[in-house]
Amino acid sequence: MNNKQTIFIIITAFTNEKIIMRLIILAAFILSMTNLSAQKEWEIRSPMPSGAEGRHHPATFSIGEYGYVMTGGGNSGELKDAYKYHGPTDTWTQIEDFPGLARSFAYATQTSGKGYLGFGIGREQNGPVVYLNDLWEFDAETETWKELASCPCRGRSHPAFVATSDKIFVGLGNDNMGNMKDWWEYDIATDTWSSKPEYPGARRHHPYFFEIEGLVYVAFGHGDIIYNDLYVYDPATEEWEFLGFLPDQGRVAGTEFSYGGKGYVLSGDNDEHDHLPRGEMYSYDPMTNEWTKEQPHPGPGRWAPGSFVIDGVVYFTGGDNLILYNDLISYDLKEETSTAEEVIANELSIFPNPSDGIVTIQGLNSQVQYRVYDSKGTEVKQGQTTNYQIDLRNYPDGSYFLELDRESASQTLQLNLSK
Repeated sequence: MNNKQTIFIIITAFTNEKIIMRLIILAAFILSMTNLSAQKEWEIRSPMPSGAEGRHHPATFSIGEYGYVMTGGGNSGELKDAYKYHGPTDTWTQIEDFPGLARSFAYATQTSGKGYLGFGIGREQNGPVVYLNDLWEFDAETETWKELASCPCRGRSHPAFVATSDKIFVGLGNDNMGNMKDWWEYDIATDTWSSKPEYPGARRHHPYFFEIEGLVYVAFGHGDIIYNDLYVYDPATEEWEFLGFLPDQGRVAGTEFSYGGKGYVLSGDNDEHDHLPRGEMYSYDPMTNEWTKEQPHPGPGRWAPGSFVIDGVVYFTGGDNLILYNDLISYDLKEETSTAEEVIANELSIFPNPSDGIVTIQGLNSQVQYRVYDSKGTEVKQGQTTNYQIDLRNYPDGSYFLELDRESASQTLQLNLSK
């Protein structure tokens, strides 16, 4: 007997109006809790050790069963303390401090069993802020650091900082002269840097970035505006490609990671550089060029948090939202399953494409809300489909992005108008 049937029988056994009302309220609560229990949630883990400051811009990465959190900005200023977290036992250990200059607005990554950290801002003995261009390598077996060749580029804070199997790519970010869009490759084997074709989007700092199958994805960030665009860089061809827009507002200053052939962007600030109302998480599938909204982390978004992944579980820490956090929460990515709605969404297509203005959405089984964006990411129309169609006959020729809202996922399709 299911919950609804059981509750109905209990209620009909009473005639007192107050008792019935209380039971109805109880029934609604039980049903809501049943629905929540069926939904995967974020879990609270052990916070960083006692004495570890809450921090924004923690440098984070994982190697094997361990996640690493170090440096960042705390209430006392730039930090250089370092900690490792063991996923299977939910325990923390403080390790030797990072040997470079204490810093914030830096990033870290990992590849081939080693960690890499660099850039950001620091200062010597309470002197002026210095924009850094150094790079350090961490050996997890010996827990020792080695300084590598510095980038022959301008020092910078919060750049894109991405590793592939044998390369590290750094670009964008800002210094006291403004935002940048240059792009640099570091070759781990030869300990050398080389300049590569610059980022094709607008100059910006604090973007989101991730690597999938050797390709580097750079998105969003803060320039003249806060962006929601996405580009991919192919190290083999040294070419950039524009992929479209996040089907949501622009964002900046969150965290990101890759898992299972997808890229994830998590938390941060909205397009007004204020905290997102929820700790939003989106996944990006390069096979379909689609974004899917995932389960948000508890509470509102945080400015400049960090994250790392151990055995398919993402761990989220740090950041600022009225306070500086030193907590740790996790979300199991391995348990993700596609619902019927998501399967249907992945089968949607536009016909005809190019279109003369009457667009038919093939694969829908109900009418849905939609939004249409032009090639600059500006919303030009919204509404609900009629007979699974959208009328764009009054709009000029060109490329557009159509976002369709579903209960469990959203999908963005590209269409071209040509009358």
